[in-house]
Amino acid sequence: KAKQVHATYDLASLLTLRPQLKRIDVNDFVFSARYDLDARRWNLSALKLYIPKGASEKMPLVTLGSGILQYSRISGSETKIVASMPLSARLGFDSQTRKGYSFDFQTGTQAGGSGESHLKGFWRPGYLDLAGGIASADKSAFEMEWMIGSMAAVLEYDQDDVFTLDMRILDLHSDQTIELDKVAQMGPAFLETSTPFAALRGFFSRYNPTGNIDLYVKASGNLKQLDKSILTGSVDCKDVTFCQDRFPYRVEQVQGNVDFTKNGVTLNRLSGVHGDVRLTIDGWTHGFSPNWEYDFHITSENMKLDDDLYKALS
Repeated sequence: KAKQVHATYDLASLLTLRPQLKRIDVNDFVFSARYDLDARRWNLSALKLYIPKGASEKMPLVTLGSGILQYSRISGSETKIVASMPLSARLGFDSQTRKGYSFDFQTGTQAGGSGESHLKGFWRPGYLDLAGGIASADKSAFEMEWMIGSMAAVLEYDQDDVFTLDMRILDLHSDQTIELDKVAQMGPAFLETSTPFAALRGFFSRYNPTGNIDLYVKASGNLKQLDKSILTGSVDCKDVTFCQDRFPYRVEQVQGNVDFTKNGVTLNRLSGVHGDVRLTIDGWTHGFSPNWEYDFHITSENMKLDDDLYKALS
């Protein structure tokens, strides 16, 4: 819904009785994206986008201002708003390439002084690239705080929805452990039952990681069967802190590289400290419960037999 919608038509198209929109301006709006958990269906499925095929035709310039983007999930008769954020956007024909459409999305500063998110990109049927920075900062929506300094992603797909994705995220920073239950609520429904995601969620809940990382991800599969996608990538730990719930020996300033695939994770000699104690951590894990295999090594050349260690030992 919107308070103001202004449409501009091409005059020549009106004279030829073939009205063609040149521009649409929408202000003071609420865009509500809803997912029905029972029917496994989006309300967006009824939204049809007409893509002009002729060289003389193009989609109108669309500008959105002073709006609110809401994401809700429906279960039975209950509708829960998972996230809500200010939004301004611009989508229009790319006059430089003349082959697709450029867009610019920006969230406004939240009440309480939280940051902005800004994404720019280019889209044509079968291809999408975007770049920018993202800050959650809206506690009322995400109940967590995190920030992405910069990100870039390229998605390619065909008429059968077969896709490949390359994504790079730099300076992903969080001062508190990201609650993956909240991420699952915001993401596709298959996340909540995905075995790799469940394992990742278990890791986050047990180790409580915070800090700063770079993330590189490659994915391939079918957009209609995302749960069967093949996922590989790496995490570059730049300054991470973690503390295992069953062995509360806090490790800080963790640096190093972690490689992951759909079936396992490899730690490549991570370094960290506990006070004056220097630690090195490496190893691997393959598969998931009940066929989980792992081999980890934690070593130190100056381990202290102090109260912190004794309190962590059971």
